[in-house]
Amino acid sequence: MLSLPLTFKPASRGQPDELRLLRNNFYLGSWQHVIDEALKGSEQKTDRQVLFYRAHIASNHAARAVAEIAPDAPADLQAVKLFAQYTVAAANGNAADKARAGQDMAELLKEGNNGLSSTVLTVAGSLLVAEERYAEALTTVVQSPRNLECVALAIQCYLKLDRVELARREVDKLKTWADDATLAQLAEAWVNCFQGGEQSVLDSQYIFEELASAKLSTGRLVAGLAICKMQAGKFPEAERILVEGLARYPTDTDLLANLVVCSSAIGKPADDVARIISTLKQLAPSHPLLEDMARKESLFARAALRYQ
Repeated sequence: MLSLPLTFKPASRGQPDELRLLRNNFYLGSWQHVIDEALKGSEQKTDRQVLFYRAHIASNHAARAVAEIAPDAPADLQAVKLFAQYTVAAANGNAADKARAGQDMAELLKEGNNGLSSTVLTVAGSLLVAEERYAEALTTVVQSPRNLECVALAIQCYLKLDRVELARREVDKLKTWADDATLAQLAEAWVNCFQGGEQSVLDSQYIFEELASAKLSTGRLVAGLAICKMQAGKFPEAERILVEGLARYPTDTDLLANLVVCSSAIGKPADDVARIISTLKQLAPSHPLLEDMARKESLFARAALRYQ
């Protein structure tokens, strides 16, 4: 359930440390910190606005980006606005507006030099991932092979396509030029955890624990640690981590989604699981877990009709 939120540019010598730290906070899931701090600086204004509005989208407040980003804003911000429109439409179950946002994003990519912007590529790729169009998302983000977030999103696509060997290859390549980057460490943790096996899962667990201790604790990092425990078959321990995490971050949808999975695996009463699902629906009605459950329920209902 751990996902990359869905703009990172490798830090250059001239890039302000503050902006680099804001990006790291964004990747680690500290979205409120990004919202509070992103617009305080005067340098690289568009990059700061991109982080500000993407943090709103990630924290389930996409409507603000839709309302505030002007029609004549730079292409990077236009991409963020389109993704926000898609997110709002998905939450409202509006298929027509979702499709329109996707079409407009495709048109934006074709305009001028927008296809050269790693921000536009990343946000467009994130929309395609939300659509589960992983092959198209890969085609989009591989156009910027030296952009950290594009590479990280490509790694997630390979995992979604069950091509862990290709994801591992990308991680190995990434470590040759960005080994100490926060996002590179997260990407390695995803691949290790997905691959499974005692040592790989332990390596993933160590990365999440180190990031949480060295940087800050967030719901996203807690969820990552819990996923490692579930991969190792330690469901009661994972449940404890998730419950403790929700006491600190009660609206974190990563934690709620994984608690649904963990509680079901443990065999918790159906009413208990239903309450967690209800809370998740209130906070993120278009969460991937909920959409996957709805699809499976529909398939089950159709199959059951055959025996009536």
